[in-house]
Amino acid sequence: MQKYEILELIATGGMAELYRARLCGAAGFDKQLVVKKILPAYSGDADFVGMLIEEAKLAAQLQHGNVVQVYDLGIADGQYFIVMEYVSGRDLEEVTRACAKQGMKMNTKLAIYIARQVCNGLDYSHRKTGPNGEPLSIIHRDISPQNVLVSFDGEVKITDFGIAKAKTRAQATEVGLLKGKYGYMSPEQARVDPLDHRSDIFNVGIVLHELLVGERLFVGSSDISTLGMTRDVRVTPPSKIDKAIPEALASIVMKALAPTPDRRFQTAEEMEQALSRFAVEASMVAAPSDLSRLMKQLFGKPLAPSTPRRTTRIITLTTPGSISKAPRSSPAKSAQSDESRVVQRKDLRAKSTFRRDALVYLACSILPFLLVAYALWPRHEPGLLPSVEKELEKTDSYSETGSGQRFLPEGLLLIEGASFEGTILVDGKAVEGRPPMILPASIGSEIEIQTIVDGRSTWKGSAELTKSRRLARAMPESTVATTSLRVLSRPRGADVFLDGKKVGRTPLRLDDLPRGVKRMRLEARRHAPWEGAIRLNRNIVRVNPALVPEERAGYVQILSTVRPDRLLIDSEPKPIPDKDDLIAVMAGPRVVRVIGPKDFDRTYRVDVPIGERVRLFVPIPPFHMQVGALQDE
Repeated sequence: MQKYEILELIATGGMAELYRARLCGAAGFDKQLVVKKILPAYSGDADFVGMLIEEAKLAAQLQHGNVVQVYDLGIADGQYFIVMEYVSGRDLEEVTRACAKQGMKMNTKLAIYIARQVCNGLDYSHRKTGPNGEPLSIIHRDISPQNVLVSFDGEVKITDFGIAKAKTRAQATEVGLLKGKYGYMSPEQARVDPLDHRSDIFNVGIVLHELLVGERLFVGSSDISTLGMTRDVRVTPPSKIDKAIPEALASIVMKALAPTPDRRFQTAEEMEQALSRFAVEASMVAAPSDLSRLMKQLFGKPLAPSTPRRTTRIITLTTPGSISKAPRSSPAKSAQSDESRVVQRKDLRAKSTFRRDALVYLACSILPFLLVAYALWPRHEPGLLPSVEKELEKTDSYSETGSGQRFLPEGLLLIEGASFEGTILVDGKAVEGRPPMILPASIGSEIEIQTIVDGRSTWKGSAELTKSRRLARAMPESTVATTSLRVLSRPRGADVFLDGKKVGRTPLRLDDLPRGVKRMRLEARRHAPWEGAIRLNRNIVRVNPALVPEERAGYVQILSTVRPDRLLIDSEPKPIPDKDDLIAVMAGPRVVRVIGPKDFDRTYRVDVPIGERVRLFVPIPPFHMQVGALQDE
């Protein structure tokens, strides 16, 4: 049981607060520390509390000069606290911002030095083993300038293992959940693919690239566009931006930023050695004293932490486990530690906590809507933007064809209606795939569009493009062919709703329904509803779901840029979910299989708590403009 004196609030982030504190002991022992606690708005959220505990458990096992030390995890007043070392300095984001204010960028040899120190800390973390000798397989997953601390003594330390992942982590089954900063993700992280330690190496490549050129690498007009840039890995070598950067150094950066893990450095140690060899050969070896001089040039002489006349409070931590470890410092060295240990400071005030919480909540609430909007607004089809004529002139926005040439059509035909099942003819030629799709088209002539279902023409339409109207939309309908729907349920007697209208109770038979997509909802007393879209694309469609009792139900929400073709949970077909749908399942471990267009087929394992929702991000790729998508009939 330890007592810590809280001195002042030094930083407030999106989810946690950082306080300067001190540990007082006998004979004048006084050690400066940092206490981190979850914001009050999240203290009752088991996920955020679990993240804090996992951060402490992971970081407490790491004892390295390039990793911020964690000393204690405890509970006070019903809230969890992490106690960690206190470093006198700034985070790397503040350092680069201060350089920009003074009209300078990071010295090349100092950029190399910082990247080497980060690699040293990561290599140690990646290779760390547990008490039983088994590798912990730690992946930081959030290497960014905000999580790299630089002290006034020239030390470089990695911090914030809050979303790090290890083989022993309790939430190791969280596949498909997007975590991290959008501008500092590896492409596999942005796609929510399985990660290994080479994802961290890509992140170091981003940081080094930015230090060398003095500007952000992946930054778009919105979080969604930034995410697309990181996923596509469009990178200009730093030597092309600044001719003073040696080609050999640029090659190291580009190898770290390779799109696929197999083409990158395979370990952080390998990248560190490559940077060390280059530094020696190019006479660019830096020392901690060089970085210390830059820090004092940017921020002035560091001030010793002052002690307020009246302390905020004293907390007594009751350690819930065996994580606690005493700071390795003697009273004689405490004065030195006060100045050389510091966490990043940010000019934020405690009174803005509620406002920031509201912004975080709002951002999380609108993300699913942004993802769906992103799906309907393809990345490589700027012809769909309001200024069509202007955007069509930007040939760099289009994908390359197989020959490597850029394709710039006269106009675009957008065929919408994802519910359509059948064959589409454009000017008498069959179209590959199914809506939604975008096709090149010529201006000045009328385009005939026809749909065929079961060998019968079901719809005809036309579109015309002109110089002033270079985008046309068509939404084929399927109104002639019909189908029969058989609806059963377990238990029997569930109310059946189609497109919001009650049509009867199970067992139910409905004939002569037009083909297409219908939204269905089944409701039964004391059971969670069964809801989503079903495709009426066969002569007879049968639906026979087992409704989940309310007291045993949990919920899965699928977040995807494109609506799936099929969804199966524990091999049982489920309705196709819209962005806001909560799919009721039996609580416990579940296997979710998502099938989409273009051979997309992914399986995820999730653990669904009773009465709670699990969000699953499924990166189904959006459709792209196809060149030569028309074939002879």
